[in-house]
Amino acid sequence: MKLRSVVTPLLTLFVAACGVEAPTSEPELLEGEDVASTSDRLINAPLDYRHKWSVGVCSGPLNTDPAVGPVGACLQPGTRCTGSLIAPNLVLTARHCVHTIDYSQATDFCSGVFTTTPLSSAPVRITTSVSTIGANPTWYDVDQVLTSPVTSASCAGDLVVLKLKKRVPLSVALPALVDLRELTTRKPARVAVVGRGVIDMIYDTTDYSPTVFDNGGLQRRVLENIPFVCVSNTFGDCVAPDIGAPFVVDTGYFQFGKSVLSGDSGAGIVRQWSFDLELPLIVGVNSAGTADPVTGEPNFGFATRVDRHKSFLKSVFLKHAFGARANLLED
Repeated sequence: MKLRSVVTPLLTLFVAACGVEAPTSEPELLEGEDVASTSDRLINAPLDYRHKWSVGVCSGPLNTDPAVGPVGACLQPGTRCTGSLIAPNLVLTARHCVHTIDYSQATDFCSGVFTTTPLSSAPVRITTSVSTIGANPTWYDVDQVLTSPVTSASCAGDLVVLKLKKRVPLSVALPALVDLRELTTRKPARVAVVGRGVIDMIYDTTDYSPTVFDNGGLQRRVLENIPFVCVSNTFGDCVAPDIGAPFVVDTGYFQFGKSVLSGDSGAGIVRQWSFDLELPLIVGVNSAGTADPVTGEPNFGFATRVDRHKSFLKSVFLKHAFGARANLLED
């Protein structure tokens, strides 16, 4: 979980982020959405056709060449993520899914600074379709990228809200809820995640290059009962093993069990009990991950805490929410 080419080698953000891609080949493309069995994985997760509040995010150009792949698919590597519809016209996702990070003055992984430079010149879009790289996804254009004034640091600030030009009809997807209560005093025992990332990836323990890679069609998958590991307002209380050196978890993050990979960035991390009740309650935005220093397998995920951005999210709802129900939970 360190910084490549700065003071220490880097990686963690892109273990779970949209940026890690297969080293030598383009992703396998889908001919349609209904192609994979329920034994396919988000790391051991079945395909999900129900939770359309979990959307795909594309910050790259859409394909126009049928010889390359499905027309309208998001094929550019490093531009595909996951997000959560939190109002008919608002999507919560990770900031690194839409903006670049300046690591030129960083001393560690979390001291990079977000810029306002987009990842590409293409408009940002979201889809409720089951895959971002499948045939005929339905895209909704983003009108504004709303950034939190709390911090622009690469870990604690890895959160944005995308305001859509056109709302997603409630008949298509019901928005999820956002839990703004103090997380350290209301820790969940287990969490769930719906994501659109690769289904298998193992890293070389010397340089973090992928030795195993399977994108599984980047289809929406659901994984439940993931252990919630640690959250603290005191730096140093939570530590995770990683390739090279342990990662001391930033206080703007919380730590959860093995579950997420590249493309799952921006996914809402949800309290398991609320997921069971079909009222998903988001406590964090998936941001990063570490890998086991011996096996190279993913071992922990990290999410940016939404409770740290309470004032920002409340102001976004007051100013921008269109036709939203009361989707924010407070003390």
